Amino acid sequence: MKHTHKETLVILGWTIFSMIFGLFLYGLVPQQELEGFSQVELLLAILVMVGVGAVFWYLILKLKKKNIVTLTYSFGMGLLFSSVVDALNIFTNAIMARLIVLVGMFAGYYWFIRFMQMSAWKDIQWKLQLNNFIMLVAMSFVAIQIGKSLKPSIAVLLFFVVAIYDALAVWKLGTMQDMARKFLDNFVIPGIAYAKKRKNTFAILGGGDIFFLLLVPAALASISTRLAIGSALGMFLAIVVLFYISQKKVFYPALPFMFVGLLGALVAYALQLFLF
Repeated sequence: MKHTHKETLVILGWTIFSMIFGLFLYGLVPQQELEGFSQVELLLAILVMVGVGAVFWYLILKLKKKNIVTLTYSFGMGLLFSSVVDALNIFTNAIMARLIVLVGMFAGYYWFIRFMQMSAWKDIQWKLQLNNFIMLVAMSFVAIQIGKSLKPSIAVLLFFVVAIYDALAVWKLGTMQDMARKFLDNFVIPGIAYAKKRKNTFAILGGGDIFFLLLVPAALASISTRLAIGSALGMFLAIVVLFYISQKKVFYPALPFMFVGLLGALVAYALQLFLF
């Protein structure tokens, strides 16, 4: 195992929390009809945003400017939480509400990261766990909202394409682990993490992994609640297996393993329909 049992269980515990929270949010977040966009156009738009975002962060991290990285990431978290306001759809003046949340979260998260950067390593753990909670709340809202807007086939295709990119970025290009190291060096945590005993080392599961863990079941729920829950469990079991087979000093992309878990759930569901 790459991480200790305690580190692994904490990460898996947060993952289970995200699944339960996502299940709660599914009935709370209204489905939004994207008028003027076909499902294929929406798929292409998301893929373009993923590609542009990856290139953007690669260039930002290349600058090796801690304050620029912190400011940019904090602004991104502000945008993410402003999307939560949009997902809830409960404010009469949505534009003003989004603006207030954007500015407030940008400023608050910036100083939260600066607080972590200035903290002693022995005092970092509780701040990381608070960061995990903030990340999962925002990520869950956005994943459920987008998932409910996608047809199941489009959601699975999107997951497949991004899983291939994840595999290439880790195993072939090496860009993903390089970016992850630079994020963590700046105490910018793009996922759920647990601080190890050795300074500046973490056990981590990426935010993108949590995103797809929630997005795909949210889309599949339009077919069957059983299929949605089964797909989430299949992907979660894949994460568990990955954590237990991983080796020290080796980087692994989680999305390809999760996609295999999803395929297993889809096959099991199809067999259940055929046999029973």
